[in-house]
Amino acid sequence: MSPNGRHDDGSSGPSARGRIAALTVLAALLVGACSAPAPPGTPHTAASTATQPAGPTFVELPGPRVSYACANLPAAGSGGATVVLLAGLDTEMTIWELTRLELGAVPVCTYDRANLGKSDLVPGPRLFTASVEELDEFLEAAKVPPPYLLVGHSYGGLVAMLYAARHPENVHSLLLVDALLPFEDDLDELSKPAAEVQAGRKELNSNREQLTIYGKLPDSEDVASSLPAVPIVYLFGRLQDLTEPGWPAGAYLRRMRAFINSLPNGKIVEVNAGHGIPLEDPAAIAREVHAIR
Repeated sequence: MSPNGRHDDGSSGPSARGRIAALTVLAALLVGACSAPAPPGTPHTAASTATQPAGPTFVELPGPRVSYACANLPAAGSGGATVVLLAGLDTEMTIWELTRLELGAVPVCTYDRANLGKSDLVPGPRLFTASVEELDEFLEAAKVPPPYLLVGHSYGGLVAMLYAARHPENVHSLLLVDALLPFEDDLDELSKPAAEVQAGRKELNSNREQLTIYGKLPDSEDVASSLPAVPIVYLFGRLQDLTEPGWPAGAYLRRMRAFINSLPNGKIVEVNAGHGIPLEDPAAIAREVHAIR
């Protein structure tokens, strides 16, 4: 992954940092247009309306206090999967506002990881596995009823996969929205000089979340073999220039297809969008949620 690598959670463009900023600003504008958040501390209830999702509210984890929003939650054990929306690197939960509206009355939760939104600040650097532990702690502390349909955009998709590997009993299915896949480290090392790889990783690992990700990604085969045999859909934005990070032409698509096809219930769905699918085509995400759930 180069300093302008695609998985810093925006659509294609000249600057990774700029793409993050653009998505964050656009998400904030969309939030103002779509919903009026309740005051901090407002609890979520099963009566939350589909068009006016509840939140944000807060929950204390063993480490940070995190902000989150849930709507339409059923009573525990009443059946049906709860959708959990996981944002990309350095991206706040507001990125999901349009998706949440598209989901209607579906039970849904989303939250800001530490160092994002109104969640607490925690020191770094931290290994990316801290995000998986934080997801586990959040679901338990907020009493989000399983099973979960985990919807992860970009880095959030990696978090979803690693959580599913650790807690297969809690996972109904996965929707990977142009997710960060572990072979990206391999593509960098195969196509670039070592000094360029290290410089790119240093920049990408200098993120708001203080997470060390690039250069530490797990082995692709290990991840694939550890995932439970549940439906897994990879939603791919076909309108991106995947040669931008310097990878050989077609290399990413070949590896992505091989990875998803190696899964027992893996499927790829392409949409006319770039990397920022939650803002570009939230209806596509909602369609896949309804189809899987």
